Amino acid sequence: MLTDTNLSDASYTLSVPLCSRPAVTGAGICFVGDSASQLVRAIDSQTGAVTTADVFGTLPSSSSVQIDCIAGGFYGSFGQCVVGTAPWPAAVLLYTKDSSGAWSLTSSDFFGTNVVGYRATPRCYDVDGDGDIDCLVGSATNGVYLMRNTGSTDSSVTWSVETGYLAQAVTPTRASVTTCDLDHDSRPEILVAGEYGGVKGIEVLSIAGDSSRPTHSAAPRSRPSDCWGSTAPT
Repeated sequence: MLTDTNLSDASYTLSVPLCSRPAVTGAGICFVGDSASQLVRAIDSQTGAVTTADVFGTLPSSSSVQIDCIAGGFYGSFGQCVVGTAPWPAAVLLYTKDSSGAWSLTSSDFFGTNVVGYRATPRCYDVDGDGDIDCLVGSATNGVYLMRNTGSTDSSVTWSVETGYLAQAVTPTRASVTTCDLDHDSRPEILVAGEYGGVKGIEVLSIAGDSSRPTHSAAPRSRPSDCWGSTAPT
């Protein structure tokens, strides 16, 4: 299992390990961001051994190192990863992997907007069911944004920025977003962690509508399971 054996330095500020994209990270390998050293490390999820000490090369100093990766990329590449940044304005970086396995910085502001504010935390998948990859991006002060792919699957992709996509009674601060199919209907629920009116917590938003134009609504759950292989703590 993944341990802190090789990441025990108190100066580290680590992102949640990205282990769910084996087509990009490698089978059994997790990408872990370290905002103190501005690196992303590849780590064996079973042994905790660092397999690659520096996946992307030193990141721009503004990175908060929140990572998500797409197999096949946003427009037909071998694989791409987005990395959130911390200070205002919070851009999202795009790294692309070539046929040799090397990574390079493709864009220092993938969505072309500073509305996120600061501390961008991206999660990318086909949010609206139209066949291309969109991104949800959490922020420190403005809740969660939807960066909707306008339909392109090549390098000319453009984005529309939408606020208020998630039906939340309270807009969280320090929002971080991820997804998991909690009810096994092949459509993901959205989990948003953050501070809600000063209280730290996680809100689960369940999917509604048909698969082509899904919408999400709040559906509180006390003990979500199957995202982590067992019932998660409350």
